[in-house]
Amino acid sequence: MYKRSVHDSTCTEQTLTNAVALMGTALSKSTGLNEAQRKKVIYWTLATHSLPYVSTFPLLCLLGKMGTGKTQALKAIRPFSRKALPMSLRNMTHPAIRDELAKCYEGTAIMEEADQAWKDNDSDFERMLSDRNQRGSAESALKQQSGDGKSWETSKRKYFGATALHRRIPFNDAALDGRTVFVRFKPDNTQIYVEYAQDDPLFLEGSELLRDFKFKPPDVEQPQDVAPRVFNSYKPL
Repeated sequence: MYKRSVHDSTCTEQTLTNAVALMGTALSKSTGLNEAQRKKVIYWTLATHSLPYVSTFPLLCLLGKMGTGKTQALKAIRPFSRKALPMSLRNMTHPAIRDELAKCYEGTAIMEEADQAWKDNDSDFERMLSDRNQRGSAESALKQQSGDGKSWETSKRKYFGATALHRRIPFNDAALDGRTVFVRFKPDNTQIYVEYAQDDPLFLEGSELLRDFKFKPPDVEQPQDVAPRVFNSYKPL
């Protein structure tokens, strides 16, 4: 079997090209997103395979009303993203969410129903998402019993990575908007949508294509007419 290498640019480009085609087919059949919005989802998803080489990575927020294809888009993101871990925030405490994100270090957290976390009156969940966006801040300290069970020690958990989530309402923290790529969904009653299952051959092909795949992103210069925060959010794409 041919082993892909991050130094093999031809193989990397061909892998990404094939993945774009597969994921584009899935999104065009299962959502009402136009071409520009589909490209946002696809490029963000494939950029997750560069996570080991970057220090900042934007959130992807699928924003729109019920029944507009957000869940189907998350289903498509899962097999094409790096180390995907799906989770639902219903009845999950903040420590439980933190632990799940730690499992997904340098991977992709896929969150259903992410309008808010359980008992998130102080927006702690949003701060956790904001910290996950940057490698330097995505670290938490946890007190654990030592091996002898007689004392406590502090362990650190890293949870930097990509986060894809769907919401119906904007974030409370306006600063989080600057760290997020938004894809807005609108209903399209003229289209008959395909509902994919995770074992669909198209998804299985994409998952196999990208298994163990990673790449170092090229350097990109900031355009003069683009604000630094916007550029940093979209640079991985």
